Amino acid sequence: MRSPRRGRRYLLDLMQPLTVAVGSTLSLAESLGRLRRHATDFAPVVDRGRPIGILSLRAAEAAERFGLEASAGELVAGGAPMVAPGASRQDVIAASRCVAPAVLVGSGRGPVLGLIPRAAILSDGPDAQRSASLGSAFSRRLRQAIGGDREEISRT
Repeated sequence: MRSPRRGRRYLLDLMQPLTVAVGSTLSLAESLGRLRRHATDFAPVVDRGRPIGILSLRAAEAAERFGLEASAGELVAGGAPMVAPGASRQDVIAASRCVAPAVLVGSGRGPVLGLIPRAAILSDGPDAQRSASLGSAFSRRLRQAIGGDREEISRT
């Protein structure tokens, strides 16, 4: 098991400092403005001082393209997973197994220190290779389930 000091080093290597938070009642346009003004891809969405989710710039831009009229609180899904500053790599991976686009770093009642984007978690170490092999295994099973490869399907 990794010591807390090594865990902290791991988190500091992946963590982005928190530059902005978004209130749950802010409109989509206001939320996008904040994300762009602070040049960040992710921001925790806060309601009554507590993080309720994580808004990604990508999701907010997609919602804007589709003309969605929603508040930041309505756009987030997956909650706000959080790990302690001394969390191990395994703790971060376990916390990231949800639909949230990032994991917050902080204590439950203390301030949020930063966040770790899901892409940084997945691209780090052997789990990146594992997720790629899981994807190809799924593709193989799907081809078997539908009865062959594309050539066979296109001829029918």
